[in-house]
Amino acid sequence: MRKICFGLAILFSIAFTSCGDRAPPKKSAEAVKRRIDPLLENIFITKYPTYASNEIVRGNALKDLLHLADSIAPLNYFSEFPLQVLKIQKNPHGKGALVQWYTNKSYLDKSKLLSDKFNFDLMGFMSESEAAKLNDNARYYVFAHNFRRLTATETFVMVNRVYHAPEAEINISNNYFNAGVFLCEVDSVHQVK
Repeated sequence: MRKICFGLAILFSIAFTSCGDRAPPKKSAEAVKRRIDPLLENIFITKYPTYASNEIVRGNALKDLLHLADSIAPLNYFSEFPLQVLKIQKNPHGKGALVQWYTNKSYLDKSKLLSDKFNFDLMGFMSESEAAKLNDNARYYVFAHNFRRLTATETFVMVNRVYHAPEAEINISNNYFNAGVFLCEVDSVHQVK
């Protein structure tokens, strides 16, 4: 009888301790912080909390935002953003294709994450065969290299339109941060499931 009681006690203790070890339910993909969030919080919450009401402070925050965007692009931080295809065309300046992507986050308007307010356009060179597989109604994670920010003039020499403004800005009325347009060479794309 002792062995049965001892065995039952062990089973109950295992059952109760395993219940406490359960992983918390996963958050939706839109609610997960990106690597850029702490960096944006440092700019817009810690360093420049009055950026919305003070134009001088907003100008300084924009300078920091541009520096941040230029420094994180080569580290593939942009690959954490689901991007939508704006246009697929033959490369007007050589072989392959030129694909334009943009951050489409209209479904995240109520999000409290700063990365959900961070917008940019991406123009990527890739092979025509890979570009032909893209669906302009789908969203993609884009992995690339050789990132470079384009000026408005450079942008419109390459293409006739972009989704977001070609110039970086902090838009207070629509509550977003636009990092501008980046050119890159695409390594791979993965469709968002």
